[in-house]
Amino acid sequence: TRSIFKESHHPTQKEFISFLRHQSLHIDILCLQEVSSFYLQSHLTDQQLHSFGHFMFPDTSFVVSKHCVIIFLNPYLIIDGASISLDQRIVSCSIYDPSSTLVTDITTVYVPANAADRPSFISSFMSMPFVSSMSSRPFLLTGDFNMPLHSSSNNSIPYATPLVEWISIHFNNCFPDGKSTFTRGDYRSTIDYLYAHISMSTRITNGKVHYVPSSWTDHC
Repeated sequence: TRSIFKESHHPTQKEFISFLRHQSLHIDILCLQEVSSFYLQSHLTDQQLHSFGHFMFPDTSFVVSKHCVIIFLNPYLIIDGASISLDQRIVSCSIYDPSSTLVTDITTVYVPANAADRPSFISSFMSMPFVSSMSSRPFLLTGDFNMPLHSSSNNSIPYATPLVEWISIHFNNCFPDGKSTFTRGDYRSTIDYLYAHISMSTRITNGKVHYVPSSWTDHC
């Protein structure tokens, strides 16, 4: 999702945020990438965080970086163990219900759009603690991977192989049809994904895809 921090006073931005927050979508957890036009900063300022938490998504809990955010629109969900990677492209936390029962661990990522930056990012991602310690705990992995991970063409990208193999071992693709998620002119590609740990197979049902207007985001 493109830069909800950018020009937040603009009518289309307000419409987009209002749409994401609307109760008719029944969204409990919202994961967004490319949330900020301030990505050249080392981190978001207190003023920017205040704007996000008080005007864009008031009365919500969230874990936000200059690249990604996990927002909890369901007030009964509880965040624990929130973490942000040094490059701020990986945001993670655990989610509990009011009885302190684990709902799921969740991670959202924004892989660099520049192909030259991807090998070092993937190497860094594969060194994250949750990668080597992946167990049978419920786990959701979502994000803008800037690569068509469902495509066999990735077999020819050596640096992506560790990530693709790790995902194939531990996760199911919740939207395996490979419908396009990114649009630029006449170009279409599938680069945004939602994966669920194989232990959650019986819990992930009735997946649906909603498309949003291109005037709001090129990740539709």
